[in-house]
Amino acid sequence: MAQQAVVETDAAGNRQVKRVAAKKVVPGDEVIYRIDFENTGAEVAEHIVIRNPVPEHTRYKAGSAAGMETEISYSIDGGNHFDSPENLTVIEADGTTRPAAANEYTTIRWHYTRGLQPGEKSSVEYAVVIQ
Repeated sequence: MAQQAVVETDAAGNRQVKRVAAKKVVPGDEVIYRIDFENTGAEVAEHIVIRNPVPEHTRYKAGSAAGMETEISYSIDGGNHFDSPENLTVIEADGTTRPAAANEYTTIRWHYTRGLQPGEKSSVEYAVVIQ
């Protein structure tokens, strides 16, 4: 599900952020992707891994990936290798290396750290900025 964060102000001047379905987005807009999952089986689901690419013409918003009871890792090579942000490096043309920037992430991976009981639901999410 793709959503946008919209700031609304009530008559008293109080500001509240609400999420609404993303219908029309333009460069600079932030879009939040939420991936819902459910165990529809009769047994505990173990070793759940969710991988989602950062869509083309967007850039990942640093620090936005979330998911209860998950370990989150990132890829800068289209999902071939995943690691924590501090371990991701880019090799420059001259052979030097530098830490990868969040806007270079190509894929996000969530590893659910426990079994999901039959009928149980959960979700993960992340945000991108439209380029």
